[in-house]
Amino acid sequence: MRINQHTKISELISYNDLSIEAIAAIAKPLRKIRIPVLRRILAPRVSIGEAAKIGGCSVADFRAALVPLGFIWMSDGAEKVNDPFDAAERPSWMDDAAVTVVFDVRPLLE
Repeated sequence: MRINQHTKISELISYNDLSIEAIAAIAKPLRKIRIPVLRRILAPRVSIGEAAKIGGCSVADFRAALVPLGFIWMSDGAEKVNDPFDAAERPSWMDDAAVTVVFDVRPLLE
């Protein structure tokens, strides 16, 4: 089966049941996929890319876990797009945002 970051988790499970354990082994938050009720609710709605964000891992971790199970990874080029909101550094314009004023309203309320 050919997969990419947009493939739904339910498609992986229907192709190979061993993918449940492979996905659960990637990250601790993804272990919930072992619970049948949550799997039926979430798997059809969550893609590999979204699951990577949920698990706090990368799409490459999913690729490394699923390729040995017989999945063929098809890159669509979207993996290398940098999301500006995921940047670890604060932009220079936010340096002034560190300045805060503490205003205690308790005396005004009494």
